[in-house]
Amino acid sequence: MHPDQIFVLFFIAESILFRICGDAVQEPYLYSSEAKMLKVGYFVFLRLTVFHLCSKLQPYKEHKSRLNAYLKVLFHCEACYQPFPNVFFAVHFMLRTGDIFCNAGEIETDSALRTSTVNNSDQKTKLLHGSCSSSCEEPCQAECKINQFLWHCILIWFCVDNKIQQLDEVLQHLYIFKDEVYQSNWINAALGLIVLGEAAKRNMLCLMLLMDLARVSMTQGPESEHKQLEDYQQDLAIWPWQLCYIYTTILSDISVNGSTSDIQKAAFAGYGNHMSLPTGKFDLEGAGLYQLLQYEPSAVFSDCSESGWRVRYSAVFNLQKACHGLRGDMTREGLRNGMFKALQKQKKEEEDSRVLEAVRVAEAEISGLANLSRSAGRKPPSSIVNSGLTQYMGWRIASVLSQQYLPPVIPHIPLPTKPKRTKLLPWTLSPQQQSFKKKPTRPSLREEILQAEAAYKRFPDINTRTDSYLRSVIENQVSQEQTLIRLLPQSTVLGPV
Repeated sequence: MHPDQIFVLFFIAESILFRICGDAVQEPYLYSSEAKMLKVGYFVFLRLTVFHLCSKLQPYKEHKSRLNAYLKVLFHCEACYQPFPNVFFAVHFMLRTGDIFCNAGEIETDSALRTSTVNNSDQKTKLLHGSCSSSCEEPCQAECKINQFLWHCILIWFCVDNKIQQLDEVLQHLYIFKDEVYQSNWINAALGLIVLGEAAKRNMLCLMLLMDLARVSMTQGPESEHKQLEDYQQDLAIWPWQLCYIYTTILSDISVNGSTSDIQKAAFAGYGNHMSLPTGKFDLEGAGLYQLLQYEPSAVFSDCSESGWRVRYSAVFNLQKACHGLRGDMTREGLRNGMFKALQKQKKEEEDSRVLEAVRVAEAEISGLANLSRSAGRKPPSSIVNSGLTQYMGWRIASVLSQQYLPPVIPHIPLPTKPKRTKLLPWTLSPQQQSFKKKPTRPSLREEILQAEAAYKRFPDINTRTDSYLRSVIENQVSQEQTLIRLLPQSTVLGPV
């Protein structure tokens, strides 16, 4: 994420809002192009929010002023998208984040935005002691607008990404600050869940903590409300539906892109004793996608009924996309079959037609991505989820925020040490002398055969023996004649004159 992108991001955001507020809201039906524009708008505003947390949007006052004017018009158009929670969430996210970074220097009334400056105490500094070059110093008061929950989520991802051993301690600290999720401003909590979900792709403990936060938040509520609502301690929907939608999106991403099969299965079916598909009465103990299909909160608050069907809509929508994302992968055919059966069961048992509409919306989004690839002359990807924008979104957010709020990691390089010398006794050999000492070696089988053949002499046949005997007789006769000639006088040798 480079600051040069900010100008382009503001231009894209203004173009999308101009198109949505001008023509799209006047249409009687939701078109796929409109849903795509709002999804792109969600990613654009998400990136602008990250730039705002890094204090990069201060020079762009004119762009923020123009964008704020469009946001005021979008506020009056949000009611058109209420039947579609996935699109409605994008509109809510754009409105809330746009109000944060467009009015950051003017409006001071949003207490949730301003209450959380990261005060890194000595206890938190010790979490990275020995792994970082310096302690986690307190960021600047004017630059830091994240709460403790988001900061600990970034720290958890940092520990997982760099394989820091203090991960268990950080997980325990995050659970202490879980009540900060229930603030009126849910943007920090949403970013924290996204970052924690990215860590949960590679670590089962992080996934269990994420699902435990959802289980406690959607069935009990914060501890501060237990005293006031003792009669409603069970089944309180405290999380806003926007966080529930993000949570289902994270589970869908983990079930497809998790690093291990156990993590993928736990994201779908739950963890612990709920790794198999539960049956019977609704139970959120496992807090997986399958359990969210049956979510039905009690009517404790005025918006609980709306939250219930929206959570089930989000579960069906993301489960449909995850099931399509696993198509063609024979190694995970069992997981895909489980998702497909869960969807078919939900279609038969679901009585709210608004929830069943999620299947059509998901299929339209999937087919839209495939048609976009065909129009560009490329082969449609076999996995829409894997090729989507959400696969690396959490990693990029966590990476940028960790660079902003955490110190860099310096690799541990051991200092050079002199080798220790051992004293040897006079009659012992040093290791080097022992290595050069010749050891008796046994000849190979080939060498033994060659040596045996060389030592073996063949017995001569009759012809050879006869020739050898005749040769010895002739040589003996010649030797005798020469001896006789030497003994006779010379005259005898020459003959008569």
